[in-house]
Amino acid sequence: MKKLFGAVIALALTASLAGPVQAQIYVGGSAGATYFKAFGSDVPTDRKFDWGFTAGAFGQLYLNPNFALNLEANWIQKNSTDSAGTDAGKLKLSYLEVPLTLNIVFPFDDDWYGLVYVGGSIGFNMSCSAGGADCLPEPEGTEFAIPVGGGIGKKLASGMFVGLNVRYSYGMSDIVDQVGAKNRGWMFMARVGFPIGGN
Repeated sequence: MKKLFGAVIALALTASLAGPVQAQIYVGGSAGATYFKAFGSDVPTDRKFDWGFTAGAFGQLYLNPNFALNLEANWIQKNSTDSAGTDAGKLKLSYLEVPLTLNIVFPFDDDWYGLVYVGGSIGFNMSCSAGGADCLPEPEGTEFAIPVGGGIGKKLASGMFVGLNVRYSYGMSDIVDQVGAKNRGWMFMARVGFPIGGN
């Protein structure tokens, strides 16, 4: 995972040389829904995806018009359930997750744009419950994942932007030590950003 973060930084530095410098910083917030499930050799076959919630803040640095670095801090639920969807079968996990991604931006016109991105993230477990009780054994304190996604956005006359993003989070580390189960799933987010500097 350290190599992945290093690769994102290296790509960002390369991108900053790929076109005229147009540094612009945005800060903002995001919120939306999550749709996760535990995958792995030790996961019961009846486990199903379940919905959750995410909200957070981000900072975005445009290196030039087509490349941007995005750093986030998100509270995120990564839930799953059994085939019957019962409360007793629900696994509820909450994390404070910090993703760093490199965004490739495709302007459609002066206002609208699309983007795709990839990066790495580290998550810190905040809570865990299984069937309404505390998880035993307890989950690992940290989790690593690869976020891959895309979206669309619109720049407004005020300089701020609004956007919609879809992301797949590919969990790389086990939820519980020495248990073959990893969190993987989708995030659907609305975002709003405000410019705070540039040249």
